Amino acid sequence: MITRAPQLVALVAMILAPVEGTLAQETTALVSTADSLLSLADVLDLVQRHSPEIAQARNAVGAAGAERLAARAAFLPSVNASTSFDVTRVRAFTTTDVFGDPTARDEAVEATTRGAQQGVFLDLTIFDGGEILAEARAAGARYEATLAAMRATRSRVRADVARAYFDLLERRRTVEVERAILEARRRDVVTTERLFRVVAAEQIDVLGARIEARRQETAVATAEEAAGTAWLELGRVVGAPIDPGARLEAPFEPFDPASLDVEALVQEALGSHPEIGQLSADLDAAEAERWDDGWLAFLPEVAASASYRRSEFGGTEQPLFELDPRDTSSSFGLRLTLPLFDRFARHVERVQASMAAADGREALRARLLEAETEVRSRFLDLRAAWRELQIEEETAALARERADLAREKHEVGAIDFTRLQEVVDGATASERALVQRRFEYYRAMAELERAVGRPIALPSAQGAEPGGP
Repeated sequence: MITRAPQLVALVAMILAPVEGTLAQETTALVSTADSLLSLADVLDLVQRHSPEIAQARNAVGAAGAERLAARAAFLPSVNASTSFDVTRVRAFTTTDVFGDPTARDEAVEATTRGAQQGVFLDLTIFDGGEILAEARAAGARYEATLAAMRATRSRVRADVARAYFDLLERRRTVEVERAILEARRRDVVTTERLFRVVAAEQIDVLGARIEARRQETAVATAEEAAGTAWLELGRVVGAPIDPGARLEAPFEPFDPASLDVEALVQEALGSHPEIGQLSADLDAAEAERWDDGWLAFLPEVAASASYRRSEFGGTEQPLFELDPRDTSSSFGLRLTLPLFDRFARHVERVQASMAAADGREALRARLLEAETEVRSRFLDLRAAWRELQIEEETAALARERADLAREKHEVGAIDFTRLQEVVDGATASERALVQRRFEYYRAMAELERAVGRPIALPSAQGAEPGGP
């Protein structure tokens, strides 16, 4: 039976992670994990805190939340208060007579007026044909669409991290295999030199063994450089550098995908995939926008306004900076506005909103059609990867046994180095292919989980129920 490894829990948790309330973006820093065990769960926790893409998605949720709050507040009145103080000085050579005709003076008349004003003003939209309600609904739909987009972004980023993690595991495993091959090559050199000393091998065999050992040293160095590059790539997708001294947790043991119910996986993908949820939320937002830009635009708007003012004006000794003016006034008004002709601006908005909603419906329909095909295709890929892995494991075991027998014969001089080299080359090729096939299986599993949009429970040990995410 197959047990569920801890890192698989983190791998499948990359889909449909819960939405968090905090919108703060943490500063990228070096992730110090030297001399510690770095599991996929640890890496996925790091990406949640450090990924720039996830942080940007959170910021978008914050902006959409503020927009939704403003749309809901449109039902409330706007209230403003003001206060002003002013001084006016007039010096005039002209005036008017009792009939209002201008007359000139020989000397200027000077006057100074000082005043203070304070007031409170209120505006309230009583009826706007339902546009405020429509905009509040649209803002709420846009907020939900932004949340769905964040879930899809998180799922996509975590899938990238899982692939990078398995790539790194493969590179590290490749280094181990290449080093083991190098040790075997060095033993071949020692054996061939010993046979040469007892005239059981030729000089050409010794040189050939040394050449293969040197070539393998190059292969080890190349594998180590590739592993270093994989470390850097993992840090890039996580959003913070990771200390290359960390030890990696071994991946879960592969299992036969025949135990999975592909029909149930298809239904899960159709019902809960983050990308489908995002498209569905986008469609709801587009429908709300279409309703907002529809016939409501032709209904009248009724608004009310009220104000209360205090003021006082006087001459040079009068109330500049007076905080309690004696004169008061108040007003109340109703305003009705009916749109008659706006040069087809609203018509354009209605057509654009309708087309956006239609595009959203088609995009959702296309993604639903794609989801089933993708799940079935990824399941077939996983099944093929499992079959190839089984064959490669058997091939590698046989090649390993064959190489051991060839080395035993070479040690006693029963076969020459050329024949030994042919057998060993086949064994090393099988060992390298086994590493590749194993991690192709892991990547196929990750791709299937990404296509399904939810964790996939593995068969558990001793007949227990499959483990949850």
